[in-house]
Amino acid sequence: GMSIFAVGGNIGFFVGPLMAAVFLTAFGMHGTLAFLFPTTICAIVLLAFNKRFLSLGIAKNSTTQKDAKPERWGNFALAMGVLSCRSIVEYGLMAFIPLFFVSVLGQGETFGSLMLSVFAIAGAVATAISGRITERAGVFRIAYLCFGILALCLVAFAFNRSLVSAVVLVCLLTCAANLFYPSFVALGMSYVPRHLGTASGISYGVVICVGGVVEPLLGMAGDAYGLPLVMLIIAGVTVIGLGMVAIVKRHN
Repeated sequence: GMSIFAVGGNIGFFVGPLMAAVFLTAFGMHGTLAFLFPTTICAIVLLAFNKRFLSLGIAKNSTTQKDAKPERWGNFALAMGVLSCRSIVEYGLMAFIPLFFVSVLGQGETFGSLMLSVFAIAGAVATAISGRITERAGVFRIAYLCFGILALCLVAFAFNRSLVSAVVLVCLLTCAANLFYPSFVALGMSYVPRHLGTASGISYGVVICVGGVVEPLLGMAGDAYGLPLVMLIIAGVTVIGLGMVAIVKRHN
């Protein structure tokens, strides 16, 4: 279920750059008015289902909280640490992959936007299948595999100068960044079953913002030392994430 839920965000991430490329190219900054169309539809849908959404937040059984498993906030914090590393990697890649194709590989800005869409499409596919795969292989095994692939591919991407190889690496990177994500969010929420609202807010609010906070620092490093170093720094973050996965598993 978390896998299906997370697909929506990925779809938005690849439709958004495509819309921007089309409408900004055709109409300049006035083309941003095109985004009023999807946002208005979303607003109408949210208003139409508002009462139903409110009812989902009301406990139906007074014994639910008493019967719930004990809460483990320490484990939840560790899981959020893993997801914070993933957020830095995801948003770093979204910001700097298009720039890498333009400034390092000599491609046009349109191609950079296209690669951002490829990044999001492949991520959406990985997110959609992640639930079934994790149910069979286990969340920790998949997380180990994904962080390992991220580290290796980022190092390879930093030193790669082949366009074809770069496209392949982008697909591998986004699959690795998204394959374990929904299941790890669900794992974190399972540690605090009586505070799922708080867990959701932290998982989809605070943790995601970590990547946005770190992005300007990565940009400063890129300005000073070049984009290949940025990719190596992000690779270092994946190593930290790999270590935190091991800590979560130990305390699970």
